[in-house]
Parts: sequence; C-alpha cells; structure tokens
Amino acid sequence: MSHRKISSVMSTDVATVREGTPFKDIVRVLEQRDVGAVPVVDATTHVLGVVSEADLLVKQGEGDPEETPERKWWQRRHETPRDPPAEGTTAGA
Repeated sequence: MSHRKISSVMSTDVATVREGTPFKDIVRVLEQRDVGAVPVVDATTHVLGVVSEADLLVKQGEGDPEETPERKWWQRRHETPRDPPAEGTTAGA
C-alpha cells in the first residue's frame, strides 16, 4: 500500500481572512472558494487561528438560524440535490 503525501491533496492558493473580517464576508469567502475553513491572519500574515463552518454555525445559533442568509447558505451547501441539473448546465450556476 502506497502512502500519499499531504502535498498531493493540500491547497496552495489559500484564502485567508483578517481578525476583524465581518461574519458575512467570511461566509462569502467559504462559498466562493468552496472550502470549509480559512486561516485567520494578522497584518504580517502570521496565522492566528482557523475559522470553520462549524465555528460560524455555533455563532449563528445565537440568533434565529432559519432567518439568516448565512444559515441558508450553509443549508444550500450541504443539502442533497433532489434533481440532477439540466443537460448543458452547471449545478449552482
């Protein structure tokens, strides 16, 4: 059995956010990049931590989760498609 190196699966074009990035902007980055988490960096690009979908959902739980765009985004991202896209179209387009 051969072992794969992490370099074969890791992202090299990494999106980052700053410590003061608004919640909705982080959601936008996750959606645009189709990733589940992003590093949080300071002004010198030193990594301070990572914020994930799960972190955002915990924060989201402080309000009414059914009424926010962020919750609806998360649901769209993780729901199982009911119908396949029509021929010649791209899912989510």
